[in-house]
Amino acid sequence: MNKNNFSIGIIGGKGIMGKFFESVFLRYGIKTFVWSRKSEESLESFCTTKNIDIIIVSVSIDVTEKIIAEIGTYISDNQCICDVTSVKIGPMNAMQKIGKPYFGMHPMFAPPLSGKMDGQNVIFCSGKNSQKQEAFIKNIFEKDNSHILESTAQEHDEIMSIVQGLSHFFDITFVQTLRARGLNLEKIFASRSPAYALKLMLSGRTLYQDSELYGNIQIQNSQNIKTLETFFTEAQKLFTTIKNKDLNSFNQIFNAQTKFLGKYAKRSQDESDIIIDYLANRILSKKGVENNNYNCNALQNITTNKNNSLGVLGPKNTFSYLAAYQFFTPEKFTKIRLYPTIASIFSAYNKGEISEIFVPVENFLHGSVAESLDGICAGNLPIQAVYEMKISPAFFVQESTKKEDIKEIFSHSQALAQCSNFIETQYPNAVITPTSSTAEAMRFMQKTINSAAIAPKEQLELKNVKILYKNCANTDENATRFAHIAHCETTELNMSTIQKKLKEGALVFYLEKDAPGNLESVLHLFTKNKINLTKIESRPTGKGFGEYLFFITYEYQIEEKNNFLTQLEQITSEYKLLGEYNIYK
Repeated sequence: MNKNNFSIGIIGGKGIMGKFFESVFLRYGIKTFVWSRKSEESLESFCTTKNIDIIIVSVSIDVTEKIIAEIGTYISDNQCICDVTSVKIGPMNAMQKIGKPYFGMHPMFAPPLSGKMDGQNVIFCSGKNSQKQEAFIKNIFEKDNSHILESTAQEHDEIMSIVQGLSHFFDITFVQTLRARGLNLEKIFASRSPAYALKLMLSGRTLYQDSELYGNIQIQNSQNIKTLETFFTEAQKLFTTIKNKDLNSFNQIFNAQTKFLGKYAKRSQDESDIIIDYLANRILSKKGVENNNYNCNALQNITTNKNNSLGVLGPKNTFSYLAAYQFFTPEKFTKIRLYPTIASIFSAYNKGEISEIFVPVENFLHGSVAESLDGICAGNLPIQAVYEMKISPAFFVQESTKKEDIKEIFSHSQALAQCSNFIETQYPNAVITPTSSTAEAMRFMQKTINSAAIAPKEQLELKNVKILYKNCANTDENATRFAHIAHCETTELNMSTIQKKLKEGALVFYLEKDAPGNLESVLHLFTKNKINLTKIESRPTGKGFGEYLFFITYEYQIEEKNNFLTQLEQITSEYKLLGEYNIYK
């Protein structure tokens, strides 16, 4: 068994979570096998013939312990077992009984459309003799920018009896009450306040999930009964107080709970205000109404005191850095924070480190920047502006290097693609090495004999380097578009160096079922409404082969916008407006 790179087997690997974890592991080059009841191979053969090091059980909660017991009769003392259910006491006890290395984990999310774990929480419960295997899985998840939490099985189930058990119970009985009272649902939705709308949405979200999964979350967690018994006891006290019209007792009960919440009461008020404001603005934007009272400053201050920063791909003097320098005012530019990769910028936003993002989204020669599109489609930040900057990548070498001696070329993958004709013509035999940024390419070039780097000409400020070719792009018209992504309208622009070019809109939609004519019906809707598409691109959802979301940009002007969006909602599984914005150059 390779102690540094374990192989993984997923029991239930054809389910939604199983498929998701398979895609994550394969993306990091981990040898991964999957098994389900539909597999021709027996479970015993799967566990014993493939040299699997870590077996992950990803099946329904009510059969997890049974599957664990069966696996225990097959696996060797060197194989480790892990479950991913929403309850932990039962599965952890079952794994302990079989006497093999084990640990538990609980991913606190449904598979994201992006196919990545960015910003998601995963709870780990340590078992026995599994430190290396557990550390291996944690390392993969941390590379995918997830948050790792530690817990005991007892503590986990007690917390989940509140986080999942009680909250789901309330959502279900809340809607049960609406139904039992015979109230008109349309009138309730029409007359709701923004705060009440949020409650309705959360209840509706719960009831849109799989009933068997949520039933097992209620039934299989032994701590739920204790929590619900406490809930009914406290609810009865409040009910009696209201029935008796005892305002003094009500005030005492109310204030006692406020005191218990402490600072979280005020924090809940402030942060929910921002969410409600955002939802209200989104509803207005769907109707084509501009909300001039939208609380941008509050949104910018939702998490930490650092979050009025602007995330940009660094380090200094990358094309992204230079584009931000040209696009924003000097005062705004002082707020930038540099990150090593595009994924790390979106992760930083999810963690509250920044409130705005500035990333490359499309190149004239190489097309869309996939990492940026995935981040935009998966998040909730709209595109506020796009800046188009001419790109003239220079060809750098050490001062002592001759052009005929070059054996290796470093640069970011986008720059390498933009200069592919030059490389093929001038250096067909050179080793091509992608880097995370053009600035990193310069550092590698400075340390590597007989090498070159493709980077902005501004990198000439570095010592002991020279430019062999001032522009090695495939065409002189090469340009890249950068998107400013934020909750608030783009301001603080450096109008002395840029000018407005045109206006554009962007949206993403998802077709849940792959059926003839699905995509055609959406495209026909654009044609019928005389909307000129400027781009359409598909991106994998991460849920399985053949499942895609579609990214579209269009000329801004849409007549009867509200009617168009209503029709779009009817023929797509889900859609999201990503912004309507000016393009500058």
